[in-house]
Amino acid sequence: MAIKYFNKEEINHARNTDILEYLLSKGENFLKQGNYYRHAEHSSWVYDNRKKVMYFNKEVTNYATNSCITVALKVYQFNFNEAVTDILSSGAEILLEERFEKDKLAKPMFDYKREVKEDINTNAAFDYLVNKRQLDAQLVEQLIKAGLIRQDNHQNIVFKYLNRETNQLHDVVGVELRGSRLIPEEKRIHPNRPYFLMQHELNQPDTGFYIQLSPRFQTAELKVFEAPIEVLSYLTIKKDCLFHQEQRQNIDFLSMGGLKQSVVFEHYKKIMLQNRLLATQKKEAVTIPTITLCVNNDEGGQKFIERFTRFLQEQAFSESFIQQKLKIELPVSQVNETLAIDYNDLLQERKGLSTITVREEGLQ
Repeated sequence: MAIKYFNKEEINHARNTDILEYLLSKGENFLKQGNYYRHAEHSSWVYDNRKKVMYFNKEVTNYATNSCITVALKVYQFNFNEAVTDILSSGAEILLEERFEKDKLAKPMFDYKREVKEDINTNAAFDYLVNKRQLDAQLVEQLIKAGLIRQDNHQNIVFKYLNRETNQLHDVVGVELRGSRLIPEEKRIHPNRPYFLMQHELNQPDTGFYIQLSPRFQTAELKVFEAPIEVLSYLTIKKDCLFHQEQRQNIDFLSMGGLKQSVVFEHYKKIMLQNRLLATQKKEAVTIPTITLCVNNDEGGQKFIERFTRFLQEQAFSESFIQQKLKIELPVSQVNETLAIDYNDLLQERKGLSTITVREEGLQ
Protein backbone atom coordinates (compact mmCIF):
# COMPACT_ATOMS: atom_id res chain seq x y z
CA MET A 1 0.00 0.00 0.00
CA ALA A 2 1.40 3.37 -1.04
CA ILE A 3 2.14 5.90 1.68
CA LYS A 4 0.02 9.03 1.38
CA TYR A 5 1.82 12.33 1.81
CA PHE A 6 -0.15 15.25 3.21
CA ASN A 7 0.47 18.88 2.37
CA LYS A 8 0.87 21.59 4.99
CA GLU A 9 -2.74 22.73 4.67
CA GLU A 10 -4.07 19.21 5.32
CA ILE A 11 -1.82 18.72 8.34
CA ASN A 12 -2.89 22.08 9.83
CA HIS A 13 -6.50 21.11 9.13
CA ALA A 14 -6.07 17.87 11.10
CA ARG A 15 -4.08 19.46 13.92
CA ASN A 16 -6.66 22.23 14.46
CA THR A 17 -9.71 19.97 14.36
CA ASP A 18 -11.87 20.24 17.49
CA ILE A 19 -10.56 17.49 19.80
CA LEU A 20 -13.83 16.91 21.63
CA GLU A 21 -15.86 16.66 18.43
CA TYR A 22 -13.31 14.25 16.96
CA LEU A 23 -13.36 11.98 20.03
CA LEU A 24 -17.16 12.03 20.12
CA SER A 25 -17.20 11.01 16.46
CA LYS A 26 -15.06 8.00 17.46
CA GLY A 27 -17.68 6.89 20.01
CA GLU A 28 -15.99 8.22 23.17
CA ASN A 29 -18.31 9.33 25.98
CA PHE A 30 -17.79 12.50 28.05
CA LEU A 31 -19.59 13.98 31.05
CA LYS A 32 -20.09 17.77 30.98
CA GLN A 33 -18.92 19.72 34.05
CA GLY A 34 -19.32 23.43 33.33
CA ASN A 35 -16.70 24.30 30.71
CA TYR A 36 -15.02 20.94 31.15
CA TYR A 37 -15.76 17.50 29.72
CA ARG A 38 -14.52 14.46 31.66
CA HIS A 39 -14.22 11.09 29.93
CA ALA A 40 -16.85 8.68 31.27
CA GLU A 41 -14.37 5.79 31.65
CA HIS A 42 -10.99 7.52 31.93
CA SER A 43 -11.68 10.17 34.58
CA SER A 44 -8.19 11.69 34.28
CA TRP A 45 -8.92 12.70 30.67
CA VAL A 46 -10.40 16.20 30.83
CA TYR A 47 -11.20 18.52 27.92
CA ASP A 48 -11.26 22.28 28.55
CA ASN A 49 -13.82 23.66 26.12
CA ARG A 50 -12.68 27.27 26.62
CA LYS A 51 -9.02 26.70 25.86
CA LYS A 52 -9.63 23.75 23.52
CA VAL A 53 -7.00 21.75 25.42
CA MET A 54 -7.09 18.04 26.28
CA TYR A 55 -5.52 17.05 29.61
CA PHE A 56 -4.34 13.52 30.38
CA ASN A 57 -3.81 14.23 34.07
CA LYS A 58 -2.18 10.93 35.10
CA GLU A 59 0.08 10.60 32.11
CA VAL A 60 3.86 10.85 32.18
CA THR A 61 4.47 12.87 29.01
CA ASN A 62 2.33 15.01 26.67
CA TYR A 63 -0.36 15.27 29.31
CA ALA A 64 -1.80 18.51 27.86
CA THR A 65 -2.27 19.32 24.18
CA ASN A 66 -4.38 21.39 21.79
CA SER A 67 -3.37 19.28 18.78
CA CYS A 68 -5.95 16.79 17.56
CA ILE A 69 -3.16 14.85 15.83
CA THR A 70 -1.37 14.35 19.16
CA VAL A 71 -4.60 13.09 20.73
CA ALA A 72 -5.22 10.63 17.89
CA LEU A 73 -1.63 9.32 18.12
CA LYS A 74 -1.93 8.87 21.87
CA VAL A 75 -5.45 7.50 22.27
CA TYR A 76 -5.59 5.20 19.24
CA GLN A 77 -1.89 4.40 18.75
CA PHE A 78 -2.03 5.53 15.11
CA ASN A 79 1.07 6.40 13.19
CA PHE A 80 1.18 9.96 11.85
CA ASN A 81 -0.39 9.20 8.45
CA GLU A 82 -3.14 7.10 10.03
CA ALA A 83 -3.92 9.87 12.52
CA VAL A 84 -4.20 12.60 9.87
CA THR A 85 -6.29 10.34 7.59
CA ASP A 86 -8.67 9.42 10.40
CA ILE A 87 -9.15 13.01 11.57
CA LEU A 88 -9.75 14.36 8.06
CA SER A 89 -12.37 11.69 7.40
CA SER A 90 -14.17 12.27 10.73
CA GLY A 91 -16.03 15.39 9.63
CA ALA A 92 -15.22 17.16 12.94
CA GLU A 93 -15.20 20.98 13.05
CA ILE A 94 -11.99 22.85 12.30
CA LEU A 95 -10.84 25.63 14.65
CA LEU A 96 -9.03 28.71 13.37
CA GLU A 97 -5.43 29.41 14.37
CA GLU A 98 -6.39 32.75 15.93
CA ARG A 99 -8.72 30.91 18.34
CA PHE A 100 -5.78 28.92 19.69
CA GLU A 101 -3.66 32.04 20.09
CA LYS A 102 -6.46 33.86 21.86
CA ASP A 103 -6.98 30.99 24.29
CA LYS A 104 -3.26 30.67 24.94
CA LEU A 105 -2.92 34.36 25.74
CA ALA A 106 -6.06 34.36 27.87
CA LYS A 107 -4.79 31.83 30.40
CA PRO A 108 -4.05 33.72 33.65
CA MET A 109 -1.32 32.95 36.16
CA PHE A 110 -2.32 31.00 39.26
CA ASP A 111 -3.41 33.36 42.04
CA TYR A 112 -4.04 31.58 45.34
CA LYS A 113 -6.21 34.27 46.90
CA ARG A 114 -8.36 34.47 43.79
CA GLU A 115 -8.70 30.73 43.20
CA VAL A 116 -9.07 29.41 46.77
CA LYS A 117 -11.61 30.62 49.29
CA GLU A 118 -10.16 29.55 52.62
CA ASP A 119 -12.40 28.59 55.51
CA ILE A 120 -11.76 30.27 58.86
CA ASN A 121 -11.04 26.87 60.43
CA THR A 122 -9.52 23.53 59.43
CA ASN A 123 -11.59 21.17 61.58
CA ALA A 124 -12.93 19.08 58.69
CA ALA A 125 -9.48 18.75 57.13
CA PHE A 126 -7.88 17.77 60.44
CA ASP A 127 -10.62 15.26 61.23
CA TYR A 128 -10.39 13.57 57.82
CA LEU A 129 -6.60 13.35 57.77
CA VAL A 130 -6.18 12.18 61.37
CA ASN A 131 -9.27 10.04 61.95
CA LYS A 132 -10.09 8.77 58.46
CA ARG A 133 -6.55 8.49 57.09
CA GLN A 134 -4.82 7.75 60.42
CA LEU A 135 -2.09 10.37 59.89
CA ASP A 136 -0.05 11.58 62.83
CA ALA A 137 -2.03 14.34 64.57
CA GLN A 138 1.04 16.37 65.54
CA LEU A 139 2.37 16.26 61.96
CA VAL A 140 -0.96 17.40 60.51
CA GLU A 141 -1.25 20.16 63.11
CA GLN A 142 2.24 21.42 62.30
CA LEU A 143 1.54 21.51 58.56
CA ILE A 144 -1.73 23.36 59.15
CA LYS A 145 0.01 25.90 61.39
CA ALA A 146 2.77 26.30 58.81
CA GLY A 147 0.11 27.01 56.18
CA LEU A 148 0.99 24.15 53.82
CA ILE A 149 -2.42 22.58 54.43
CA ARG A 150 -5.62 24.57 54.65
CA GLN A 151 -9.37 24.07 54.17
CA ASP A 152 -11.63 25.83 51.66
CA ASN A 153 -15.22 26.97 52.09
CA HIS A 154 -16.51 23.64 50.75
CA GLN A 155 -14.56 21.74 53.44
CA ASN A 156 -12.06 20.46 50.88
CA ILE A 157 -8.49 19.95 52.05
CA VAL A 158 -6.12 22.35 50.28
CA PHE A 159 -2.59 21.08 49.63
CA LYS A 160 -0.45 24.05 48.56
CA TYR A 161 2.19 23.75 45.84
CA LEU A 162 5.04 26.10 46.74
CA ASN A 163 7.61 27.41 44.30
CA ARG A 164 10.68 25.20 44.95
CA GLU A 165 12.98 28.00 43.80
CA THR A 166 11.89 30.35 46.60
CA ASN A 167 10.47 27.92 49.23
CA GLN A 168 8.29 30.78 50.47
CA LEU A 169 4.76 30.25 51.79
CA HIS A 170 3.50 33.34 49.96
CA ASP A 171 4.80 31.96 46.64
CA VAL A 172 2.05 29.40 45.91
CA VAL A 173 2.12 28.11 42.32
CA GLY A 174 -0.76 25.64 42.52
CA VAL A 175 -3.06 23.56 44.71
CA GLU A 176 -4.58 20.12 44.96
CA LEU A 177 -8.03 19.89 46.54
CA ARG A 178 -9.28 16.73 48.22
CA GLY A 179 -12.76 16.39 49.66
CA SER A 180 -13.28 15.60 53.33
CA ARG A 181 -16.92 14.57 52.90
CA LEU A 182 -18.11 11.33 51.30
CA ILE A 183 -19.91 11.84 47.97
CA PRO A 184 -23.18 9.85 47.66
CA GLU A 185 -22.86 7.12 45.03
CA GLU A 186 -25.53 8.62 42.77
CA LYS A 187 -23.63 11.95 42.61
CA ARG A 188 -20.17 10.56 41.87
CA ILE A 189 -18.56 11.40 38.54
CA HIS A 190 -16.45 8.28 38.90
CA PRO A 191 -17.99 5.33 40.81
CA ASN A 192 -14.65 4.38 42.40
CA ARG A 193 -13.86 7.90 43.62
CA PRO A 194 -15.84 8.55 46.84
CA TYR A 195 -14.18 11.89 47.60
CA PHE A 196 -13.74 15.04 45.52
CA LEU A 197 -10.28 15.42 43.98
CA MET A 198 -8.97 18.22 41.78
CA GLN A 199 -5.64 19.60 40.67
CA HIS A 200 -6.34 23.20 39.72
CA GLU A 201 -6.32 23.91 35.98
CA LEU A 202 -4.12 27.01 36.45
CA ASN A 203 -1.39 25.22 38.40
CA GLN A 204 2.08 26.08 37.22
CA PRO A 205 3.16 23.19 34.96
CA ASP A 206 5.36 20.43 36.39
CA THR A 207 4.86 21.35 40.04
CA GLY A 208 3.56 19.38 43.02
CA PHE A 209 3.00 19.35 46.77
CA TYR A 210 6.23 18.87 48.70
CA ILE A 211 7.61 18.96 52.22
CA GLN A 212 11.22 19.56 53.24
CA LEU A 213 12.86 17.95 56.26
CA SER A 214 15.78 20.35 56.92
CA PRO A 215 15.79 23.17 54.35
CA ARG A 216 18.87 24.84 55.82
CA PHE A 217 21.03 22.03 54.40
CA GLN A 218 21.71 20.73 50.91
CA THR A 219 19.17 18.17 49.73
CA ALA A 220 20.58 14.65 49.75
CA GLU A 221 17.46 12.80 48.66
CA LEU A 222 14.23 13.39 46.74
CA LYS A 223 11.52 10.91 47.72
CA VAL A 224 8.71 10.71 45.17
CA PHE A 225 5.08 9.75 45.81
CA GLU A 226 1.84 9.74 43.82
CA ALA A 227 -0.30 11.85 46.17
CA PRO A 228 0.05 14.25 49.13
CA ILE A 229 -1.65 11.84 51.56
CA GLU A 230 0.94 9.19 50.68
CA VAL A 231 3.69 11.70 51.53
CA LEU A 232 2.07 12.31 54.92
CA SER A 233 1.50 8.57 55.47
CA TYR A 234 5.19 7.86 54.86
CA LEU A 235 6.19 10.63 57.28
CA THR A 236 3.81 9.19 59.90
CA ILE A 237 5.30 5.71 59.52
CA LYS A 238 8.89 7.01 59.64
CA LYS A 239 8.40 9.82 62.18
CA ASP A 240 10.69 8.35 64.84
CA CYS A 241 13.74 8.10 62.61
CA LEU A 242 13.01 11.29 60.66
CA PHE A 243 11.91 13.75 63.35
CA HIS A 244 13.50 12.43 66.52
CA GLN A 245 17.07 12.36 65.22
CA GLU A 246 19.40 15.20 64.29
CA GLN A 247 19.46 15.78 60.54
CA ARG A 248 22.47 17.24 58.75
CA GLN A 249 21.06 16.96 55.23
CA ASN A 250 17.70 17.82 53.73
CA ILE A 251 15.18 15.41 52.20
CA ASP A 252 12.40 16.55 49.87
CA PHE A 253 9.15 14.54 49.94
CA LEU A 254 7.35 15.24 46.66
CA SER A 255 3.89 14.30 45.38
CA MET A 256 3.64 14.10 41.59
CA GLY A 257 -0.15 14.31 41.68
CA GLY A 258 -0.29 11.09 39.68
CA LEU A 259 2.54 9.52 37.69
CA LYS A 260 4.30 12.48 36.07
CA GLN A 261 7.99 12.15 35.44
CA SER A 262 8.17 15.78 34.26
CA VAL A 263 7.23 16.90 37.81
CA VAL A 264 10.13 14.85 39.24
CA PHE A 265 12.58 16.12 36.63
CA GLU A 266 11.72 19.81 37.12
CA HIS A 267 11.77 19.50 40.92
CA TYR A 268 15.16 17.76 40.78
CA LYS A 269 16.61 20.55 38.63
CA LYS A 270 15.47 23.14 41.18
CA ILE A 271 17.00 21.10 44.00
CA MET A 272 20.33 21.08 42.17
CA LEU A 273 20.21 24.86 41.73
CA GLN A 274 19.56 25.28 45.45
CA ASN A 275 22.32 22.80 46.35
CA ARG A 276 24.84 24.72 44.26
CA LEU A 277 23.81 27.99 45.90
CA LEU A 278 24.14 26.54 49.42
CA ALA A 279 27.46 24.90 48.53
CA THR A 280 28.83 28.26 47.38
CA GLN A 281 27.57 30.04 50.49
CA LYS A 282 28.97 27.42 52.88
CA LYS A 283 32.10 26.70 50.81
CA GLU A 284 31.40 22.98 50.62
CA ALA A 285 31.06 20.36 47.89
CA VAL A 286 27.81 20.15 45.93
CA THR A 287 25.59 17.24 46.93
CA ILE A 288 24.12 15.14 44.10
CA PRO A 289 20.78 13.92 45.48
CA THR A 290 19.38 10.43 45.28
CA ILE A 291 15.96 9.99 43.67
CA THR A 292 13.88 7.44 45.59
CA LEU A 293 10.65 6.29 43.97
CA CYS A 294 8.06 5.58 46.68
CA VAL A 295 5.20 5.02 44.27
CA ASN A 296 2.28 2.67 44.83
CA ASN A 297 3.12 -1.01 44.87
CA ASP A 298 0.83 -1.89 41.96
CA GLU A 299 1.02 -2.33 38.20
CA GLY A 300 0.90 1.41 37.55
CA GLY A 301 3.76 2.07 39.96
CA GLN A 302 5.88 -0.74 38.50
CA LYS A 303 5.39 0.55 34.97
CA PHE A 304 6.25 4.07 36.08
CA ILE A 305 9.57 2.85 37.51
CA GLU A 306 10.41 1.33 34.12
CA ARG A 307 9.36 4.47 32.23
CA PHE A 308 11.21 6.77 34.58
CA THR A 309 14.41 4.73 34.19
CA ARG A 310 14.12 5.01 30.40
CA PHE A 311 13.38 8.72 30.76
CA LEU A 312 16.63 9.28 32.68
CA GLN A 313 18.51 7.45 29.94
CA GLU A 314 16.84 9.63 27.29
CA GLN A 315 17.84 12.73 29.28
CA ALA A 316 21.48 11.57 29.10
CA PHE A 317 21.82 10.59 32.77
CA SER A 318 24.73 8.17 33.05
CA GLU A 319 24.33 4.49 33.84
CA SER A 320 26.36 5.01 37.01
CA PHE A 321 23.87 7.72 38.13
CA ILE A 322 20.92 5.40 37.45
CA GLN A 323 22.56 2.51 39.30
CA GLN A 324 23.77 4.54 42.27
CA LYS A 325 21.31 7.42 42.59
CA LEU A 326 17.97 5.90 41.56
CA LYS A 327 16.41 3.94 44.44
CA ILE A 328 13.11 2.12 44.87
CA GLU A 329 11.19 2.07 48.17
CA LEU A 330 7.76 0.55 47.68
CA PRO A 331 5.22 -0.12 50.45
CA VAL A 332 5.01 -3.84 51.24
CA SER A 333 2.11 -5.37 53.14
CA GLN A 334 2.96 -7.21 56.34
CA VAL A 335 -0.12 -9.39 55.85
CA ASN A 336 0.33 -10.40 52.21
CA GLU A 337 3.36 -9.28 50.22
CA THR A 338 1.45 -9.71 46.93
CA LEU A 339 -1.16 -7.06 47.83
CA ALA A 340 -1.20 -3.89 45.70
CA ILE A 341 -0.99 -1.08 48.26
CA ASP A 342 0.10 2.52 48.72
CA TYR A 343 1.67 4.09 51.82
CA ASN A 344 -1.66 5.04 53.35
CA ASP A 345 -2.82 1.43 52.95
CA LEU A 346 0.37 0.38 54.72
CA LEU A 347 -0.20 2.91 57.50
CA GLN A 348 -3.79 1.75 58.00
CA GLU A 349 -2.60 -1.86 58.03
CA ARG A 350 0.08 -1.12 60.62
CA LYS A 351 -2.39 0.78 62.79
CA GLY A 352 -4.67 -2.26 62.69
CA LEU A 353 -1.85 -4.65 63.54
CA SER A 354 -0.69 -2.36 66.34
CA THR A 355 -4.21 -2.33 67.80
CA ILE A 356 -4.40 -6.13 67.63
CA THR A 357 -1.02 -6.45 69.34
CA VAL A 358 -2.03 -4.11 72.17
CA ARG A 359 -5.28 -6.01 72.73
CA GLU A 360 -3.45 -9.32 72.79
CA GLU A 361 -0.90 -8.01 75.27
CA GLY A 362 -3.75 -6.71 77.43
CA LEU A 363 -5.27 -10.18 77.61
CA GLN A 364 -2.05 -11.79 78.84
